[in-house]
Amino acid sequence: MRFSAERARELQRELAEKVVLEDCFSEAELLGGLDVSYRKGVGVSVLSVVERSTLKLVKSYYVRAEVPIPYVPGLLAFREAPLHLALLKEVKGYDVVLVDGHGIAHPRGLGIASHVGVAAGVPTIGVAKRRLAGEEAECGGRRCLKIGGRTVAYVLGEGRRKLYVSPGHCVSLESAYEIVRSVTKGRLPEPIRLSDSISRALTRSL
Repeated sequence: MRFSAERARELQRELAEKVVLEDCFSEAELLGGLDVSYRKGVGVSVLSVVERSTLKLVKSYYVRAEVPIPYVPGLLAFREAPLHLALLKEVKGYDVVLVDGHGIAHPRGLGIASHVGVAAGVPTIGVAKRRLAGEEAECGGRRCLKIGGRTVAYVLGEGRRKLYVSPGHCVSLESAYEIVRSVTKGRLPEPIRLSDSISRALTRSL
């Protein structure tokens, strides 16, 4: 079936109604990180599970498959989510999953982190390097991102090292910020940094 951007946007609006912005977990010690790399039309998604208290890698998992859908701004989930969901269906043993991409900081309130969280039924947080919508502002001494007057993300870092941290699903905005801040020692939070590095290495071996 041919990909329809219009239908994809309609589905995003429908799924956005199912996003929960409260913590659905009792602890957040084992954090997963999801990222994808590509080569020759093949995507490799990696899930790295890290101990929050030590930043040590517990284990990493990956899946690879052809990705026929092109990248369309605002519709990243339809390109990458099938890979992520294949991993989350088979792998357990994490409390919260950090996803490379936006959560609710999205024009239709459903970035890839929210899409994956709702579809898989797991708590997720979006961590994005680029703003997709909204305007930055000051929120109680922190930089934040607002869409239509609503605070949808906090901003970590400055300049080219900015990260936009937004709830995906089953995570509050405050918890999303605190969790990501606690595991970000460099450019990216450790679970995503590891998945990025591993996925790039795996694509080079294709």
